[in-house]
Amino acid sequence: MNTIIKWLIMSAAVLVGSCNVSYAKQSNIPSFALKERATLTREAQFVYGINAPIPMLAAEIEQESGWRPNITASDGGMGLGQFMAGTVKQIVRSYPELGPANPYNPTWAIRAQSRFIKWNYTRVKGKNNCERFGATLKGYNAGLGYPQRAQKKSSDPYTWFTLTENINPGQSYKNFIYSRWYPREILFVRQKKYTAWGFNICDINHPPYDTYPR
Repeated sequence: MNTIIKWLIMSAAVLVGSCNVSYAKQSNIPSFALKERATLTREAQFVYGINAPIPMLAAEIEQESGWRPNITASDGGMGLGQFMAGTVKQIVRSYPELGPANPYNPTWAIRAQSRFIKWNYTRVKGKNNCERFGATLKGYNAGLGYPQRAQKKSSDPYTWFTLTENINPGQSYKNFIYSRWYPREILFVRQKKYTAWGFNICDINHPPYDTYPR
């Protein structure tokens, strides 16, 4: 009897510990992200299918705006996705089903973000999803032309991390360093927080590089 009781106590402790870890991870997620999780899931799966990269999309919004829907950046970025005015016009032209531009509306911004990242994804290369989304996120942050030009100059355009990411395609030094850091921050740092939301892009515990530039 004593052995059984001890086993039950130990099992309960493990369960509670596991729940505490899960709660700790959940508690680090912005409250507005939790509120909009269903919207993000629905839109991501509509655009990408059942295995949509929901954790990556959530991490990208966190990096851009901290999940603050009404924020306007000093450079003019608007809303959750921090879309610039020119990007908003492009999205409206490319995806008329989204209706009138409204980057400060969370649902519009989430729908636009899923589609705009997919638009970038189809225009860059990668030997796997991790490498390709690395180039994709560079394009989201800096402009699609930069990863495309870097890939044209690369000895292996299908390898982004540790190789093509290090090619400066004409940016200022400050912008180049930031836009190289940007995909790494999203894919290997912030994405971990949202693992429970779906399928991760990249092996988040084993980044394909030794150093982490900032």
